[in-house]
Amino acid sequence: MELFVPEYGWFPIVEIPIALTEINPYDDHHPPFKEMWDQDDYDYHLKGITLVAQAIWKGRVIRPIAIRERVKDYFNMGSAYERLDGYKRYMAHYFHPHQVVIACVIMPAHALTDCQNGQSFVVQNGDVR
Repeated sequence: MELFVPEYGWFPIVEIPIALTEINPYDDHHPPFKEMWDQDDYDYHLKGITLVAQAIWKGRVIRPIAIRERVKDYFNMGSAYERLDGYKRYMAHYFHPHQVVIACVIMPAHALTDCQNGQSFVVQNGDVR
């Protein structure tokens, strides 16, 4: 399976169900503590998380979170994978009782962060082949 990444083309992916605890959602722009956020940025992300959580509860198909095998361990989380893109989608799954997310492991491991930037959080026709 491949995922279309604007400006970069098609990336091979392995889509897997994975426990949230296996993915480190944090990075330099998404810290683990509210006190580390700019208030406007925090409010923007909270609004997005709420929208995605509502879509999950309505049964919408959510775009898989882009992850790779851990290269950098932000904030010493010790997770097997790091999130490349999909912070709001990741956090929205905490509102879901199963806390399992569909993630796509992007190959190669040196793939860029924000690789899904500008794409809808719900899957659209033509995004995956």
